[in-house]
Amino acid sequence: MPLMPLKEMCAEICNAEQVLSHCSLRFRKASHLRKHEDFQHIFEVGRQSFGRFITLWVNKESEASFRIGVVATKRTFHDAVERNRAKRLIRESFRLLQPMLDKSKPWDIVVIARRSILEQKQQQVQKEMLALFKKQHIAEEKRNEVACNSSN
Repeated sequence: MPLMPLKEMCAEICNAEQVLSHCSLRFRKASHLRKHEDFQHIFEVGRQSFGRFITLWVNKESEASFRIGVVATKRTFHDAVERNRAKRLIRESFRLLQPMLDKSKPWDIVVIARRSILEQKQQQVQKEMLALFKKQHIAEEKRNEVACNSSN
């Protein structure tokens, strides 16, 4: 299956041949999971999926909304530089995968970084995140042809 450049993917999502800035691929503050209670609730009632670089917790209850929380612990990443890199990789992967997510259902996600994420490029993290999203039925199946490509 051929890779689709980001500009074409954006045009397909917006249903128009418009510039990339028109299609919002931003990771907005409203999409952030912030409160400790929200994280704890997801850990208690959510479902878990394991990957090589990340662990995914998903809550698809009715009171959930469209939010994501990123965790990189001091126990796993001793340096702040390492923690920040792991969180940046996860946030960028999520930002680029947003158009492929099923926004019809409310859901909350917690992504926990594993130490092995530090040796990976963003594209590998994005591919694994997409695979875990599909496993949890978060990514829409009709968007399978859109590849994990951040070039263009």
